[in-house]
Amino acid sequence: MFVGHQNLQALMLPNSDLIFSTNTHNTSCYPQLVLLDLAKCNLIRFPSILHNQTRLIVLELGYNKIKGSLPIPPPATVVYDMRTNGVTGKIPKAICNATSLKFLHLGDNRLSGTIPPCLVNLSNHLESLGLRQNYLHGKILDAFTSLCQLKRLNVGENKVEGPLPRSLANSSSLKALLLNDNNIVDTFPSWLSGLQGLQTIYLGSNKLHGPLPVRFGHGFRSCIS
Repeated sequence: MFVGHQNLQALMLPNSDLIFSTNTHNTSCYPQLVLLDLAKCNLIRFPSILHNQTRLIVLELGYNKIKGSLPIPPPATVVYDMRTNGVTGKIPKAICNATSLKFLHLGDNRLSGTIPPCLVNLSNHLESLGLRQNYLHGKILDAFTSLCQLKRLNVGENKVEGPLPRSLANSSSLKALLLNDNNIVDTFPSWLSGLQGLQTIYLGSNKLHGPLPVRFGHGFRSCIS
């Protein structure tokens, strides 16, 4: 359909009920897109237009029915949205080769295994990381640095274990922290009170204990513990 349209840079077809070709032959004939939005298109697999794309900055494939392992976006990708699909298996470490990522949304899939430590390292430029409602387990690497750019971290509704990573206190840009419905065992993280921009904390359905600092009752728009 788009073969020969070499000047095409953006293709936006959300909320469509289209049938996309899965033929992987001659994919080099497709245009090199910068933006591709196929959210809510009832896709069950990756369309052939995604093959050999090297310039994609925005890739929106959320709210489909895509199954199988998680594909790796091109290194140029800034926004990668695969939420609410049927993606299975582990989060591949190669995802961290997409060094331009700022928004990575993989929530509401069937991902398993541990959170790759390199994702924490990506937080030096990653602004939003969404992994909610999967089957992830293990600890979150305690390696957030003062260079952390995360504004939103959502790992709720998984099987994450252990204490909260104390290095989250270095995340001065953090506005929303959602780690609800996990297996976290710790005291309430009063050490987060130094994050002046933090607006939302959702830590419910874990095993937290200890007093709630007074500051948490006054300075937040939303606080659920």
